[in-house]
Amino acid sequence: TSMNLESRSILRTIRVGEVAPGSVTVRWDGRGENGSLVAPGRYLIAVVVTDSLGQSSRGETLARVDY
Repeated sequence: TSMNLESRSILRTIRVGEVAPGSVTVRWDGRGENGSLVAPGRYLIAVVVTDSLGQSSRGETLARVDY
């Protein structure tokens, strides 16, 4: 999920199906749910993973969008 830090609005959620254990790369194209490019600025990227037992873990990182 990507969230604009200034407006606190969630702009896009990307769901990835079942994957093998290990490192996974998911690319965000800088677009919101409506397909438009998001405004330049700082964004919080939240990642939630769930294992086969239904246990979840969450992590967050910051990203900056500049055009």
